Amino acid sequence: MASYKVDIISKFAKYHYSLWKAGELKPDPANKKGFPTLEELLIDLRKSVDKTLAVDDTVTFRGVAFLDRAELFGEIKRADF
Repeated sequence: MASYKVDIISKFAKYHYSLWKAGELKPDPANKKGFPTLEELLIDLRKSVDKTLAVDDTVTFRGVAFLDRAELFGEIKRADF
């Protein structure tokens, strides 16, 4: 079981994210591809999560660790950016 973190920002009318293993250096989300909508970002983030994480890995978003991916993506949808 590993822990990962995700950070999402809105910059210049585009959404950017970083997904990294906890304990490693956080990459700058602005250096990644920008998405015009949050839905498009979530589609790409889901692909990254499915490719990178094992079933029992957790993802921390804004200080809350999520084991359930549906709860994580629901929280991201409700968040302000």
